[in-house]
Amino acid sequence: MENYLYLLVNLACISIPLAFSFEKRVKFFKHWNAVVLAFVLVSLPFLAWDIAFTSAGVWGFNPTFLTGLYVLSLPIEEWLFFICIPYACLFTYAFVRYIRRKKKDLFPTKSILIVTICMFLLTIFSVNHIYSLFSFGLTTIFLIVVLIMRPKWMNNFLIMFALILLPFIFSNGILTGLDFWKFPVLNSSPDVEKMIVWYNNQENIGLRIFSIPVEDIFYAFSLLGFQVIVLEKIAFRKAAKKIEIK
Repeated sequence: MENYLYLLVNLACISIPLAFSFEKRVKFFKHWNAVVLAFVLVSLPFLAWDIAFTSAGVWGFNPTFLTGLYVLSLPIEEWLFFICIPYACLFTYAFVRYIRRKKKDLFPTKSILIVTICMFLLTIFSVNHIYSLFSFGLTTIFLIVVLIMRPKWMNNFLIMFALILLPFIFSNGILTGLDFWKFPVLNSSPDVEKMIVWYNNQENIGLRIFSIPVEDIFYAFSLLGFQVIVLEKIAFRKAAKKIEIK
């Protein structure tokens, strides 16, 4: 059973959103073409970086918890990760967007500008840690794009991210330390033998939330943010004002 653990984590994350995608009032499956486009335009570049970072030893995978199937040097479970997690989050985003469809939100310009400046400074100070540089830099780029676009959907995105943060910490905590709950917040790295995904601490700033490198939070933020841009500005186009969930 151990060698199916990463696979089971992926399936657990997508199972409920996938099931509700076919619910007669939700019908999220009707937007699968848009979701696939977001995967192709955003997830594939992230996967390319994933392959490069794995080859460079920035992170790696414990074969004990893998099925042993690999594609382009990445375990098949890692490929599925970039489908299952974004799908669950985009489903959540679509639901939030529907629930708040009549809300008129003000774009939080000053707040986002302050966060962007902080992220830019953090990126500069992380230049010697490639994963930190990558994750903080991508977040900075995403926030700059947001400041330029001033999208009406930013409030929905932030609410979605807040909603998925706890499940993300739980699922990613399992990947980065099977007993992650035993580690206090901001603790050092757990036992590598208990990691499904391990990290080279020389390539990150060494700050962890339980067993999760803090960079993972920003990595997910930018990944999902760029996918929402695709959904709103490219994929949905004429449907940008409404996602049907009935």
